[in-house]
Amino acid sequence: MIEFRNVNYSIEGKQIIKNVSFFIPDGESRVIMGQSGSGKSTILRLILGLTCPDSGDILIEGQNICHMKIKDLRNIRKRIGMVFQDGALFDSLTVGENIGYYLFEYSKMKLEEIDAKVREMLGFVGLSDEIIDHLPDQLSGGMQRRVAIGRALLSTDPKIMLYDEPTTGLDPQMIRNIISLINRLAEVKRVTSIVVTHQISDAFELSNKFIIIDSGRVAFDGSMIELIENKDQRVVKFLEPFREAVANVRKIDFI
Repeated sequence: MIEFRNVNYSIEGKQIIKNVSFFIPDGESRVIMGQSGSGKSTILRLILGLTCPDSGDILIEGQNICHMKIKDLRNIRKRIGMVFQDGALFDSLTVGENIGYYLFEYSKMKLEEIDAKVREMLGFVGLSDEIIDHLPDQLSGGMQRRVAIGRALLSTDPKIMLYDEPTTGLDPQMIRNIISLINRLAEVKRVTSIVVTHQISDAFELSNKFIIIDSGRVAFDGSMIELIENKDQRVVKFLEPFREAVANVRKIDFI
């Protein structure tokens, strides 16, 4: 599980996260939405322990990671997979080397064993092992995101997966593919998933539980129906550009 308790965080005197609290149970998918600069990605950094809050507590699987010893924090991070918006692949390494990076560097597995694991993972994320020797710049953006997901899964066998704008910049078909893969991971692997996005149409396909961050504060935390019925002006304003998507969800739900 993941829990924020009254978390505050500032950068150079500017408060980015303001008294944020939420709770995500094991195995649940949650989408965090908000305008650019609202603090969404900062929440992911805090979950990873890449930075510490000014005040408040962050609990991962019941352990408070705030001011935790580096050794203990590393053990927590081993259970968390992270997929960045740009994939963050190593440009000079092949697809196979990227996916198997952790095993090459930190395991004692034989090369043929790692190769088998990498090919198996390529299949799981819906890619052909024919691309195993390709470099990242030979792949489409969507394929790079799939490779990044595969690397995260093979590196840590995570209990938690974090995604930062995983569908941004992709064509509609690839968006569907990435959403399908994220949903499959949540179902098959039973991982706790947090997806940061500002695309409401994608969000509605990824979860039925949402958090909206507005200027560093939690403006909403609840279900899809609670979201579309919410009268808070911060929520109404955020949803306004997505009226068609909201209307379609409303029609489906009330049929």
